Amino acid sequence: MNRLRWFLLLGLCALWMWQAPGVAAAAAEGEGWGWWETIGRWFNLALLFGVIIYAARIPAREYFARRRQEIQREILEARQAREEAERRLAEIEARMNNLDVELEKLRQQADQEAAAERERILEQARRDAEKIRASAGREIEGIGRTVRKQLREYAAELAVELAEDRIRSKMGEPEQRRLVEKFFNGLESRAGGLQ
Repeated sequence: MNRLRWFLLLGLCALWMWQAPGVAAAAAEGEGWGWWETIGRWFNLALLFGVIIYAARIPAREYFARRRQEIQREILEARQAREEAERRLAEIEARMNNLDVELEKLRQQADQEAAAERERILEQARRDAEKIRASAGREIEGIGRTVRKQLREYAAELAVELAEDRIRSKMGEPEQRRLVEKFFNGLESRAGGLQ
C-alpha cells in the first residue's frame, strides 16, 4: 500500500512537471492567463498537495508517533539522570558536611595504628635487645671460662716455676742427688714388681 502511494505521488509530480514547459511556452507566445486557467492551476496545485498529504499522512503519523515516543523516552532518561545527579549531589553534600567528622575519624585511626606500630617496634626492639644480652652473656661466660682456665694454667706454671726456684735455692747439690737417687730407686722397685 505504501508503494502505491509513493508511485501515485511520483506520477502526479511527473505530470505537473510535464505541464510546466507547456505553460512556460504559452506565456512566451504571449497568450494571457485567464481566470479559468488560473483557477484550474490552483485546483491542480490543491489536488497535488492533497494527494501528497494523503500519501504522506500515514508515514508522517508513524514518524511523528515514533518521534514522540523517542522524545518521551529521552525526557524520562533525562529525568532519571537528573534525579541520579541530585541524589549524588545530596550524597556529596552530606559527605562534605561530615568531612570534618570523617577527617577526625581518619586521624584517630591513624594515631591508633601509629601507636600500635610503635608498640610493635618497641616490643621487637626489646626482644632483639634481650637476644643480644643473652648472646653477650653467653659470650662473656665463655670468655670468662677461657680466661679462668688460662689463668689457672698460668698460675700453675708460675707456681711450678716458683717452686723450682725455691727448691733450687734451698737444695744444694748433695740433696738434689739424693732426691734423684730416691726417685730412680722408686722406679726400679716398681719396675721389679711389674716383672
